[in-house]
Amino acid sequence: MSYEIEAELNELSKIYASAVDRRDGSAFLSIFTPDAELTVVRPTSAVGQPRIIRGHTELGAITVSIARYAKTFHLLGQASYEVNQPGATGEVYCVAHHITPTTSGNGEDFVMYIRYADQYQQDSAAQWKIARRSVQIQWTETRTVRYDES
Repeated sequence: MSYEIEAELNELSKIYASAVDRRDGSAFLSIFTPDAELTVVRPTSAVGQPRIIRGHTELGAITVSIARYAKTFHLLGQASYEVNQPGATGEVYCVAHHITPTTSGNGEDFVMYIRYADQYQQDSAAQWKIARRSVQIQWTETRTVRYDES
């Protein structure tokens, strides 16, 4: 795989993380195909079926609903990609922090350890987009944290 394609695919996850943390719906939607599908898969010990979100209308609600947290911080780790024309696949690691204020003046950090399993395709302008993303939550933990509200 060329370095340029790998960099383009990697940039999609960077925009995803930044857009979620900044609640930037426009940037968030810019990395998805119009009919994209995002599936959230909880750890096997969690109750419930995977949540499936389809298309820009439903995807656009993600940056609004994430605002229930005072702050979020998505830290990306290693990634691997494979181009299999006409598309590509990838696996991207992430540790995602979700801060909620508590009455003690501190906060609670809900941490998710995630693997994103992605399918990519190019649009009519030959720009790579996410067509399918499976948010595979491996495990979670909750921590008490101090944080600055600004």
